[in-house]
Amino acid sequence: MKKAIIVILAILLLCASFSLLTACTVAREYKFESVSVKSGAVSVEYKAGDPILGVVAYNEDAAVLNLNKDGTYVFTCSIPGAAVSETGTWTKKGKTITFDDSYSGTISGKTITIEYGDGSDKFTFVMKRA
Repeated sequence: MKKAIIVILAILLLCASFSLLTACTVAREYKFESVSVKSGAVSVEYKAGDPILGVVAYNEDAAVLNLNKDGTYVFTCSIPGAAVSETGTWTKKGKTITFDDSYSGTISGKTITIEYGDGSDKFTFVMKRA
């Protein structure tokens, strides 16, 4: 049960705070691929389509990030109870992408990986180019 609560909180955090996230090659649609959470000694990872405690499975459309060529983004999350639609700006320098000068992630191939947290609590979100 603790794992499920941690994962749900992580997904909610992704949805609620995705004011996270030179345009041509990066500007595309990205979809939810996975979330991993480490809290103390508990570590868990869920990929798109995996059931959480055998009850709910979120597919890749649960969270979608559109990076536009003009340097703006639109993030939508359709998780029940945490539906969010946010907009903002993004910049890219090397393999680092920064969202609204607040959060950053790493671009590798077709994925954007966003990690945050420190100490015993760490959240890692992976979005994959559609």
